[in-house]
Amino acid sequence: MANLDHLAILKTDGVEGWNHWRSQHPHIIPDLSYLELGLINLSEANFSNANLVGANLEKSNCVGANFALADLSKCFLQRADCSHTNFIGANLQDTNLLRTDLHCANLIGTNLRNANLKQASLDGAQISRSNLSNANLTEANLCQAILRHSSLHRAVLISAQLYGADLSHANLREANLCRAYLLGATLIEADLSAANCSWANLHRTNFSGAKLFHTRILGADLSRSNLKIEQLVPADWEMGNFDFAQVAHLDLF
Repeated sequence: MANLDHLAILKTDGVEGWNHWRSQHPHIIPDLSYLELGLINLSEANFSNANLVGANLEKSNCVGANFALADLSKCFLQRADCSHTNFIGANLQDTNLLRTDLHCANLIGTNLRNANLKQASLDGAQISRSNLSNANLTEANLCQAILRHSSLHRAVLISAQLYGADLSHANLREANLCRAYLLGATLIEADLSAANCSWANLHRTNFSGAKLFHTRILGADLSRSNLKIEQLVPADWEMGNFDFAQVAHLDLF
């Protein structure tokens, strides 16, 4: 249950007073669960380890805030400004992040399972070793994002922008990348088994060591891509553009 005294400190003393109170009482875990925090200026606030389950932070200013190890599951963060924010190890499962600005945010080791990240801005974000299984990333901006060793199993990335993104060793099994833009992306040793890459832009993408078992690449642009892969068993590849692609070790069976 939410602690209204904690809410009073935040609202009455502002971020500066809140951060001072946290520094004086490091043993207290703030409980702001299911409270209305929308439109409040939370920039640079210290919410590390806090309980924010189900809280409403819609359109809040969270720039530079610290949510490390906080529980934000089932939170409403849509359209919030969370750029340059620290979410290391946080729980964001089932959280609504529709159109949220997460530019250059630190999301290393976060749980984003089932999160709604549709049209979110994650460009330049650090998202390594995170769980994005079943997350909705439709039309999200992930340009230059770092997603090494992350799980995007069955994630929806339809029309997502992944220009220059690093997805090395990522789990993309059964992910939907239809019409996604991955020009210059790195997918070294990534697992795209049964993924849907139909009509995706994979120009100059590095697939070295990747797994493409029954991956759908119908109509995809694979020109100038590095397809030096161990095993490639695509489901639909006859209409893909392979111009100048470096293809080796094709085991089609």
